Formats: sequence, C-alpha cells, structure tokens
Amino acid sequence: MGPKYDLCPFCGGKKRDVSASCQKCRFRLNDRPDQVPDPKCVPERPSETWLSEFRGLFWGEGSAMIIPNNHSYSVLLALNLRIDDLELVQDLQAKLGGFLVWSASAARQNPNASPQVQWRVSRLTHVLEICELLLEGSVLAAKKRQDVDQVLDFCSWRLPDLGSPLSKEQKAEMKQRCDTLRISRSVSGC
Repeated sequence: MGPKYDLCPFCGGKKRDVSASCQKCRFRLNDRPDQVPDPKCVPERPSETWLSEFRGLFWGEGSAMIIPNNHSYSVLLALNLRIDDLELVQDLQAKLGGFLVWSASAARQNPNASPQVQWRVSRLTHVLEICELLLEGSVLAAKKRQDVDQVLDFCSWRLPDLGSPLSKEQKAEMKQRCDTLRISRSVSGC
C-alpha cells in the first residue's frame, strides 16, 4: 500500500498527507525573502501614526502570553496574519524587530483557510519595550490590555534576577502568573 496523498495548503497541489506542504511549496518557502536581523531592542522609534495603527492591529489580531518553557516560563508577543499580508508583517519586523514564523497549521485544520505568517518577539527586554509602546498611547478599553499589563509585569519582575538560577519560590511565582493570565484570557464576557 503506497503513501496517502492530500492537498497542499499553499498551492492546492498533491502532497503526502504527513507533510506540511508539497515539495514545490517547501522550496518556495525556503526561498522566502530574507528576514531582518533581530535587534536587541526596537531599532528606532516609529512615528506616532505608525504606532497608533500598530496598536489597533495588535489589539485586534495580536496576543501577549506567558508560556511554559521546559522548567521555566517565557513571554511571547505574537501577531498572526494571512500570508498575503506578508509585506505588512515584514514592515512590523523592520520597525520593531522580532522574527517571522511561517505556519500552515490553520490550513491543516481547515482546508479553506489560507497559510499564515506570524510576527513574534520573545526576548524579555524586547517584549518589555514593545509592551510599553503598546500601553503608552492606548486609550481603548481592550481586553488584551490586561494581557499586555500582566506580561509587562512579568518582564519587570523577572529582569532583575535574569542571570541567577531559579528558586522554588520563583518557579511557583512564574506558574502562578502564567495561570492568572491563562484564566483571565479564558473568561468570556458572554
């Protein structure tokens, strides 16, 4: 019995059902435009108009998370957009740093969904800086403000002791902060 075949989420061509994409698309994705190197911080402060639009986009499509990472916890700011918004995501990366992740997971779950590209920032100091940019000019009462506040608080709490090994109390505090954020994200207003 030969391999099973499915449709490629990128081009609709034939691919093995265990693969994320067909071979033609894998080559295309490998030849994607170069990413801007990830600077330690935001390279240069963008204009207020650009920041206002970024805040609106982030409140609508972004997420701020504290996630388990082996025996510790990490912070992550992410913004998912469809692959046809690639230029916008590359502009975010050029202005704010971070890195891009290509994802076909939505297309695997729903064959009618288009592939996505995700902008991510995960370094504590970088996340702290972007959270401050998000909160400084925002006046909307967006629910994600709570998430960003909690991630900002986590970064501020964790940065002073970054180089030292984690104590049991610090691990418990990280877990508690992660759980608090997870609970606040799961509560719906319905």
